[in-house]
Amino acid sequence: MDNNVANCWAKIQSAKGSDFFVDTFYRLLFKHYPETRPLFPEDLKVQKTSLLSMIHSVVNGIDFINELNKELTDLGKRHKEAGITKEMYDHFILAIVTAANLSSDYSFTDDEVKAWESAFKKIAEIMLNSY
Repeated sequence: MDNNVANCWAKIQSAKGSDFFVDTFYRLLFKHYPETRPLFPEDLKVQKTSLLSMIHSVVNGIDFINELNKELTDLGKRHKEAGITKEMYDHFILAIVTAANLSSDYSFTDDEVKAWESAFKKIAEIMLNSY
């Protein structure tokens, strides 16, 4: 994989920060896909920490995705049990890429957008194996 995802993440953290990114992600997800809101706790503090942890794993470990296979499959099982549908994964990817783009001080290039989409599609594919 190229370094587009990691480079963009570094720029996001130095620009508006990871808290802005996570807040933007959940705002977009719930605004455009309100059916997802009931699937999350009212207080998103723990959820935001979990999302940031997952982002760091993706950014730093996408080249070693096979080593995360069991963890991601287990995460997929928990998502399925929580009522998250397969279709919602596409909503997540769109919201995460859009939030990343909005959290940067510049617009992502087409290659950067494709890199983010590709990285999270790989993650989703593994998680969806548990469905």
